[in-house]
Amino acid sequence: MILLSRFGYLVGYLLISKPKSKVFLFFRNYQIGGAEFVHLNIAEAIKHLRPVVIFTERSPKDNNLLSDFKTYGIIYDLASYTTNPFLYCFLQGIVAHQINRAKEPITLGSNSSFYYRMLPLLDKKVRRYDLVHAFDGKNEKIHLPYIKYLDKRVAINRKTIEDIKAQYQRTGIDKRYFSRIQLIENGIKVTTDYQTNQHHPLHVLYVGRSTSEKRIHLIKEIA
Repeated sequence: MILLSRFGYLVGYLLISKPKSKVFLFFRNYQIGGAEFVHLNIAEAIKHLRPVVIFTERSPKDNNLLSDFKTYGIIYDLASYTTNPFLYCFLQGIVAHQINRAKEPITLGSNSSFYYRMLPLLDKKVRRYDLVHAFDGKNEKIHLPYIKYLDKRVAINRKTIEDIKAQYQRTGIDKRYFSRIQLIENGIKVTTDYQTNQHHPLHVLYVGRSTSEKRIHLIKEIA
């Protein structure tokens, strides 16, 4: 598999086209979801840079955010190819070569194993970041071999930072990588004209999946 990715990197030299942007975003898919809306907001925030947005896993055909992403960036959907393990590795080499050809390239990945596995192929000049939305201890192991390749890791809350540090300690990762974890909370738009009603009981509604990363057990404690 490593040889295939290296071969793909060599094939990248044959590509005539130059990178169309210096910013490359790697996301799992473009289905409708909380994380995906955050990814869309990121693309919108840097739309003036026309980021290259690369999706690495299959997305639903209907009710997705693809058209919105196309508004803000240059889209590449690799899902049809990444199901094949040989093409998966071959494409990693090609994509890495294109990134290395860009001037002052910046990469950001979230929920994409393709991105993590590609990191060793990137030059040191490439700035490499990832975004962690939630941590349940099951799906966060894929990035562990690639921690040293990440310049900065972004978590959206302090609990996730604590979970990441605890994982580092359990797996023997050097504490010096703690400093690479940064907190950037999700932005929330709040209207200025909202008026609270003090004359009725307060109703609290939880909207979300009943999964561990949503910390569903807290609902009972809050109540």
